Parts: sequence; C-alpha cells; structure tokens
Amino acid sequence: EVKERNEIISKLKEELQDVRTNSSVKTKYLQKEARSRGQSLNRVYSQQTSELEQQIWTLRKELEIEERANRESEEFLRRKQGQLQGEIQTWMSRYDTEVEDQEKVLEA
Repeated sequence: EVKERNEIISKLKEELQDVRTNSSVKTKYLQKEARSRGQSLNRVYSQQTSELEQQIWTLRKELEIEERANRESEEFLRRKQGQLQGEIQTWMSRYDTEVEDQEKVLEA
C-alpha cells in the first residue's frame, strides 16, 4: 500500500512538473505574442500618424497658396474697381459737359 501511494505521489509530482513546464512555456509564448502585437500596433499607429501629419502639412501648404491667390485676386479687383469708378466719374463729367453744350446750342 505504501508502495502504491509512493507511485501515485511520484506520478502526481511528474504531472505537476509537466503542468508547470507547460504553463511556463505557454506564459512565455503568450507574453511574446502580446509584446509582438503591441509592437506591431505601435508601428501601424506610427505609420498612420506620419501619414496624417504629411496630409496636414500638404493641406496647410495648399491653404497658404489659396489664401495668397485670394488676396492677390482681391487686391486686383479692388484696383480695378477704383479704376472703373474713376472712368465712371470721367464719363459722367463728360456727359454733363456735353449735355450742357447741347442745351446751349439748342437755346441759341
């Protein structure tokens, strides 16, 4: 009976050692897998961040170009408006002068 118990105890010790070994190996594997996944996600997020920063830079440059073009167009249109207002004044003065001259001719 003692011999049987010793054999059972020996078997149980072996099984316990196997379980410990297997769980140690599985734990190490899972830790490495989790670390690899984390590193992979970090690389992906880093790449996405880099791409988004590049897009932001590109959009800022495009915005600067559009703002500059808008400013230049606005300045041109303001100058043109001033020029046309000057021409309107000239034509109105000319009209007034010619109407006065025609009235004088008709009155005479």
